Amino acid sequence: MKSGKDKNPFFDEEETGGRPRMLLNERGAAVIKRMAEIMCTNEEIADVLGVGVDLITNDNNNAAFQAAKREGQVKGKMSLRRKQFALAEKNANMAIFLGKNYLDQKDKQEVESTLAGGLSFGFDDELMG
Repeated sequence: MKSGKDKNPFFDEEETGGRPRMLLNERGAAVIKRMAEIMCTNEEIADVLGVGVDLITNDNNNAAFQAAKREGQVKGKMSLRRKQFALAEKNANMAIFLGKNYLDQKDKQEVESTLAGGLSFGFDDELMG
């Protein structure tokens, strides 16, 4: 607390001989994981950590930030998928949505068209023969 400011609880300060280097700590990584579970943006995460996006994505912190964010997003997606499948048991629209997205099911629409004047398209059997 050299400057009189409170230390950021999500970062450890590393002395460099000049301005201290701010390094993301485990408490900060845990906050990032929780926020990434609900798909928060980098800006929202930085705001909650009390820093700018540049600090969490700089050379000193980017690897730890990306790892924590990826872990949180994977957990959030699994949770969302679990809730969607549970909802599909009660909601036909959700079951249809999941079928289309995970099982490549499609709405089949047949279109029939008749042209005026008896015009037809096809192959001549004699020519194919």
